[in-house]
Amino acid sequence: MKHGSRTSCPWDLDQFGGVARYVSHWSWARADGGPGHCFPAGHASAAFAFFGGYFVLARRVRGLARWWLLAAVVGGLLLGVTQQMRGAHYMSHTLWTAWLCWTTALLIDRTCQWWRSRAAQAALSSQALL
Repeated sequence: MKHGSRTSCPWDLDQFGGVARYVSHWSWARADGGPGHCFPAGHASAAFAFFGGYFVLARRVRGLARWWLLAAVVGGLLLGVTQQMRGAHYMSHTLWTAWLCWTTALLIDRTCQWWRSRAAQAALSSQALL
């Protein structure tokens, strides 16, 4: 997504000495005149990517899963806020990155559950034939 993004970072905006003008990062077809490639937030995603661990732990160690999730959220927000203070991202970039990482982890988890249930059904069906 980042390589296809035409959204420039805040430090690239003309009001901060850059060449870009503000355009919403959801306006995929509109260029802002800057270098782009600033959405989603890469540093924050390094921590938000650990959302997947929550789904694994939630089936086995529920209490640890909550702490894992809290650590991923806090880590992502800290990295995101740090980048915002540098002028590299907007808060919306960090929050949308969290949503993208959560949704990706959720979809992977649900897909794996679906495959496991199909495999279990297939195993039961083959046992019934014996």
